[in-house]
Amino acid sequence: MDRHTFKVLEYDGVIEKIAVKTTNAYGRRVVEGRMPQKDLDGIHLLQAETNEAADILNSKEPFIVGELGEVEPALQRSKKGAALQPGEILQIGEVASRSASLQKYLNNREALYPRLYQASRILTSFPRLEKVITSAIGGDGNILDSASSSLEAIRRSLEVLQNRIRGQLEQFLKNPEYAKMLQEPIITSREHRHVLPVRQEFRAQFPGIALDSSASGATVFMEPLTVLKLTNELKYQKSEEEREEERIRLKISKEIAAAADDMARNLEFLGHFDALQASARYMVEVNGVIPQVVREPLLDLYSARHPLLPGKAVPIDIHIGIDFSGLIVTGPNTGGKTVSLKTSGLLALMALAGLPVPASEGSRVGLFTGLYADIGDEQSISQSLSTFSAHIKNIAQILPRAGRRTLVLLDEIGAGTDPSEGVAIGSNILKFLVERGSQVIATTHYNELKVFASKDPRFKNAAVEFDEETLMPTYRVQIGLPGRSCAVKIARRLGMPEEILGSAEESLGQSYQKMETLLTEIDQEKSRAQKERRDAEEDRRQMEALREEYDRKILEIETQRDEILQSATRDADGAIQEVLQDLRDARQEWRKSMKDHKEGKKDRLEVKENEKMVRTLLNDTISRLKKIQEDTHAPGAESPAFPFQPGQLVNVTTTGRRGRVDRILDNFSALVDVGSVRMEIPMAHLEPVDVDFSDLPQPVQDLRLKKVLSISDQLDLRGHRVDEGLSALEKYVDDACLANLDSFRIIHGKGTGALRDAVQQYLRSCPVVKGFREGELHEGGWGVTVVNL
Repeated sequence: MDRHTFKVLEYDGVIEKIAVKTTNAYGRRVVEGRMPQKDLDGIHLLQAETNEAADILNSKEPFIVGELGEVEPALQRSKKGAALQPGEILQIGEVASRSASLQKYLNNREALYPRLYQASRILTSFPRLEKVITSAIGGDGNILDSASSSLEAIRRSLEVLQNRIRGQLEQFLKNPEYAKMLQEPIITSREHRHVLPVRQEFRAQFPGIALDSSASGATVFMEPLTVLKLTNELKYQKSEEEREEERIRLKISKEIAAAADDMARNLEFLGHFDALQASARYMVEVNGVIPQVVREPLLDLYSARHPLLPGKAVPIDIHIGIDFSGLIVTGPNTGGKTVSLKTSGLLALMALAGLPVPASEGSRVGLFTGLYADIGDEQSISQSLSTFSAHIKNIAQILPRAGRRTLVLLDEIGAGTDPSEGVAIGSNILKFLVERGSQVIATTHYNELKVFASKDPRFKNAAVEFDEETLMPTYRVQIGLPGRSCAVKIARRLGMPEEILGSAEESLGQSYQKMETLLTEIDQEKSRAQKERRDAEEDRRQMEALREEYDRKILEIETQRDEILQSATRDADGAIQEVLQDLRDARQEWRKSMKDHKEGKKDRLEVKENEKMVRTLLNDTISRLKKIQEDTHAPGAESPAFPFQPGQLVNVTTTGRRGRVDRILDNFSALVDVGSVRMEIPMAHLEPVDVDFSDLPQPVQDLRLKKVLSISDQLDLRGHRVDEGLSALEKYVDDACLANLDSFRIIHGKGTGALRDAVQQYLRSCPVVKGFREGELHEGGWGVTVVNL
């Protein structure tokens, strides 16, 4: 991959968009150095780390590195023995602190972010150095008194001297004799020494040394002799303070020097982590994804958007390297051909650099080891190169480097010269690249290259969409169809005189007009197909919703049924228990009565009365048992009878096709064999097929029944010669009549049209054929004829 490719694809523009989302200079440098890799494992690791960095940003306790000072020069100077300044030491201490915090953060979340945890193991903590720095340097960048006992003593002496000097000077301000000599009753300083503003006329009388005078000469700034010695002592102590501070800075700097290499590695990881989070922020901003990078050289992008286009870019789908190796993109000027070319190349570069891309889930990018682009008008006056020459020069440099794992992007291939020569050169360049194993995406206006792509199975046409009504591009890409330049239509919309356009259309000839008409019809047919596919998808969603509703209702009914049965069972069990208890009571009463009779306690009349009572109780019990049995096996409690039986012939009312019930699934649906397809169909969409052969002889009845059970509602004649096809058709029509079919389909294919014409000629002369028509798009289009008997 060369700098020219990065330039024309504007890779640096994307890098800048991500770099501005870093929080420090180290993260920015990592992003700016992010380049496509050839190591698949390295790319996958970078992508996984980016996903973990995104998870950290979205967590309840995110970690952000934040701003860091540029400490690398200071680290290098410390290694050379220099005493670093307090501000530099503070910045290095901040790096040590952030490193320790990030290390602790990832150590505590190893299971959540395993790859970042593993990478963070290069971090080194410096608890002693952090303590030394925080105890010696204040947050304002000044060295603290506690940095050393000597410094503390020196600063106490300085404070005492300062107070004594100020006290002496204040005595001069309060003394009336000297107060009248002063221009103002204030203490000021000159040359770091304390002075009083003495009026010029009292200069000789004032006991002091003149250090300066005002611009007018009216005021002389004098240091009293009584504070001269104290000021000299103060200056000496100041120099001692500076020497002690330098000694402290040098001591800390030596410790920093010992940790400099480890600190540099910490900075490297902090920058890497910050760059990962910048990529994650960019992914959210562009609503992008981490694409799957695979070893195979392919490009499979869904809803891809160019990341540098202002406003909301129109998403496109681009696929190459799966079923074909060359994609020829055609369409009108300003229709988006070059943008689609740049989008493909730029997103491939981003993916190979481990960056997120503005596309949808499922997008894949192959491990291309080379990506080369020739895009735009690169004519050079200084080198006397025309547009064509500039393109050819670039392509000539690409061709020797093209191979199996290269993606080549060519804009307006063959343009800038005689069209016939341009087509010849362009088509052979494309063939050369594909034969070398490259994946190629090229744009062109030449119809001949569209034809070339349609005839070579290694290539595929693609069109940038164009609205026929508004004559404006939609910027979407359709793979599988050649595009149109629409130059005449655009010129007409822009006000070109009609007589010029009419002559132009005549010059283009009928073949051009036919091709434009055919492409228009294909576009319309594809639009209809897309609409029907959307409608079918909507129907499928509605059917799925109905099925879910059916399942829910069935579950409710079954639940209610189980509850009712359980309740009925409980009631029946309760009633039976009562009956059994009554029977036990009756038996006990009877035994007691018989015992009393034997013992002479009751006479025979009393026994008879007891016997009568027991019999009445038994009869009541038997009646109650019968009632329980009737309630438990009431007609309403039985399972409803199924309206269809396995093996039964049925019509599917939603499609008009005939099938055979395989088995009943539940009270609402059945599995039905329709042709070679078995599908689940609600019983509400089925109706029985009435087959009445009673008026026919038994052999004929058996034959008709056999045909009904075996015949399909379609006849496939593909691969037959005309005479073979007509013979098969004639036999099939007889069988269809015998099976009492209402309609059937003949699949004859498109091909040259000879078989189709012969079939339809036969149908016109067949007396049992009521009519026929070409198939709808979802039925097979003009490769199918639908027959009504």
